[in-house]
Amino acid sequence: MSRNKMTIKIVVNGFNKLGTREKGEKIIELLDKYNLGPWKYDTGERTKYTYQREEFLEFWTGMEKKHGVGMPFIKGKNFYFDIAWGSAIPYTSFAVIKLNLFESIDSLIEFAKAFFIWKEACYGYVCLGNELGKMYTPGLSMLDCLPGITWINIFGKPYVEMFKEENLLISPAYKSYKLEDGSYIIITSQAPFEDDCIMEEKNENLKKYLGVQHFCSRKYISANTIDEIIERCICIRPDEGYTIPDFTKYYPHVVYNGYCFIKA
Repeated sequence: MSRNKMTIKIVVNGFNKLGTREKGEKIIELLDKYNLGPWKYDTGERTKYTYQREEFLEFWTGMEKKHGVGMPFIKGKNFYFDIAWGSAIPYTSFAVIKLNLFESIDSLIEFAKAFFIWKEACYGYVCLGNELGKMYTPGLSMLDCLPGITWINIFGKPYVEMFKEENLLISPAYKSYKLEDGSYIIITSQAPFEDDCIMEEKNENLKKYLGVQHFCSRKYISANTIDEIIERCICIRPDEGYTIPDFTKYYPHVVYNGYCFIKA
């Protein structure tokens, strides 16, 4: 596949709400900085509102004020963002963007880091769009285990404590370093479009180094649609075996009850 046709998916998970005006302003700044526009928005894929700054900010904050939840969908040429907060925990937001919208791989990495920090995320990753199946864990979330290792992996403070900072620094990867919010980013290779077998070997080496008990145990799948993924993916959910961080130490406003977080 031509690099110009490649699609990148950036996924970030967290536990904090995003419905303030400040958060709305910051996402505007982020889109503008990376020339991701012009764009439309709504609460779903059939976007009907054309971006105007003040109207968008009213839309952004209005969801939180009226319903206590947010689900803005932002769409532009060759990209879209699906952002969520206030419903099922963890709150998952993701962006799907054509690779050629970024000036360089470094620019893409900087954007992913900025999106993660803006989200106040706890965990995130970046992969090629056609690798969706490899990171899909039906019936499970990061409250059970991590989905896997892919090109870019970002671990928030609970994971840094669990994996140990000194281990993350010397992990078997292309790059590993600390972000300004205390999270760690681990990049397995220089670019996401290396040979599949080489990438898979690098990803597996890092998973084993960090500990397979932290990651979803399932058969390898290859599928093009969500329906195919659901049909072909076998996800093992043992009563014991997965190891996760103590999220409540860093997110005291929620309490872990065994399978999900609830308001304290």
